Amino acid sequence: MVNNRLTPFQYSRNEGKLYQVLSVLSFAHNSDEKYVRAMRRSDYQYWTYSFEDKLWHKLPREELSEMEKIVLAYSHMGYTVEQIADKICRSSDTVKGYKKSIFSKLHVDNIIEAVAAATARRMV
Repeated sequence: MVNNRLTPFQYSRNEGKLYQVLSVLSFAHNSDEKYVRAMRRSDYQYWTYSFEDKLWHKLPREELSEMEKIVLAYSHMGYTVEQIADKICRSSDTVKGYKKSIFSKLHVDNIIEAVAAATARRMV
């Protein structure tokens, strides 16, 4: 995954003002995916640009549950699934379910990408 911080601007001819448009641009981590994802810093709204239909599409902002945040934090600290299960008094299968839900919500494939995505989106 490439995450470049940039600050593009838009000039309004009618008002004669310069506006900051986007602040973070992330390219899809999978080369088969045909979109660019962007975030507006002022409200953390996410958009994807589809190269197929040449349009920007607004993404719904998915929130992580408190338990998903806890599992993500323990995973980031290097705990195994079994260790996390012991810490939160749940089964290993439940922890795996939380991780699967996190990956789905963040559109990532592994815990490293999940931590990076959640941090960039200020979800944790």
